[in-house]
Amino acid sequence: MPIYVYERPDGSRFELRQGFNDESLTTDPETGVPVRRILQPAPVIFKGSGWYKTDSRTTTSSGDKAEKKASETTTTTAEKSDGAATEAKSAQEAVSDATAKTTAEIKKTADKPATPAAAS
Repeated sequence: MPIYVYERPDGSRFELRQGFNDESLTTDPETGVPVRRILQPAPVIFKGSGWYKTDSRTTTSSGDKAEKKASETTTTTAEKSDGAATEAKSAQEAVSDATAKTTAEIKKTADKPATPAAAS
C-alpha cells in the first residue's frame, strides 16, 4: 500500500498509508481541517545495462584492440608504406621548416637593439 502526503492550509504536512482504490482525504482525521493530497514523484531505480552512454559501445581490452588493428593492417601495410612514409616525412619537414623559421624570427627580434623613445 502506498503512502500519500497531505497538506493542511497552514503548510504543515502529514503522511497516510492508503490503498490504491481508497478515496483521498478531504479533511484531516485528527483536527478536522481541510487538506489536499500532494503529488509525489515516483521512485525510479535504473539498474542493469542500457542506461548509460557507455553501455552502447562494445567493450574490448586494449590488447584485443591492438591485435585486431595489427591483423587488419598487416595485409595493406606493404601497399600503403610508400605513400604513408612520404606523407609522414613531408608533414614532419613542414613542421620542422615552420619551427626553424619562427625560431629565426625570434632571434632577429631579440638581437635588435632597443630604440630610444623620441623626445617630444
